[in-house]
Amino acid sequence: MSWRDQLRPAAFKGVPFEYDEATDTEPRRWVAHESAGADGAAHEALPLHPLKVRLTAYLIGPDHLDQARRLREALKAPEAGTLVHPWLGSVRVVCLDWSQRHTTREGGVSAFQLEFAADDAAAARPVAAIDHAATVEAARESTLTALSEAFQGSFTVADQPGWVVEDSADLLGDLTDRVDAALAPLTDGLAAAQALADAALDLRRRALGLLSLPGDTLGDLADALLGLAPLGRLRALVGTVRQLLSLSLDPDLLGLLGLDGLFGGEITAGRWASPAATTPSRAVQGTNRRALADLWSAAVAVEAAALATRVGYDSSAEVLATRDQVLGALDQ
Repeated sequence: MSWRDQLRPAAFKGVPFEYDEATDTEPRRWVAHESAGADGAAHEALPLHPLKVRLTAYLIGPDHLDQARRLREALKAPEAGTLVHPWLGSVRVVCLDWSQRHTTREGGVSAFQLEFAADDAAAARPVAAIDHAATVEAARESTLTALSEAFQGSFTVADQPGWVVEDSADLLGDLTDRVDAALAPLTDGLAAAQALADAALDLRRRALGLLSLPGDTLGDLADALLGLAPLGRLRALVGTVRQLLSLSLDPDLLGLLGLDGLFGGEITAGRWASPAATTPSRAVQGTNRRALADLWSAAVAVEAAALATRVGYDSSAEVLATRDQVLGALDQ
């Protein structure tokens, strides 16, 4: 078999053409390491450049204009395609550049200068993306720590009359009542629901302990209160709740889990309103109320933001609605 018989019929994306020459190159990339005060350089080998092919293509015959049109369309399309190279065989390539030469001296012929580069989909690298859930989770941890520290810096029952201590205990009891109400729609026996109920009982114990001035530190109290923030402990319930109650976040899942009634106007009105600071004890009472309200409202909003990044959504409208609700809570 002669060498001519071994050449492949050239084509690109199924459009055949004639050729008279083709060149290809696949050089290696190198990095030169040069040192100050030393002649020469050491070279470090890097991966190969992609194979590049340049060739001259000819379309010959009475239908060469139609063939040229087909080839132009194939060359202009953005997708990679198969080039049948006369010597290399089939190669997946993209067209980097092309030009068509027009002349009246060669009737019945269309000539193209073509340049291709091998396309290797396996060489593609992952596109960098922000892990929003991890970012929110990291911010959640640091924010809850800051909230606990701020609470410990403002809340106090030391050396206060009994009615100031009792007022704070009553407000803690109110918070546990809110959690109980949020748990009411959920099926009994769910592990996460039971864990939340246990946390509520623990906070009730600490609230009653305030009346007898226990050894609990304010840090312990803050941790108990943060652990009670329903959306933190109810994250494990999201999948089960959606199945049991066929939730679609319309009205919002966050609303069902207590977000609507756990902060906002209710948490600063009525029994939560700060009294007039007519005496030092009244001032402490008001400061304690604000400290509890601020800690609770902020903790629930932070937990809502963390939960919102992990809930499965059925539509972009649900995503936007939940985003707006969580942002509104954080703004408060």
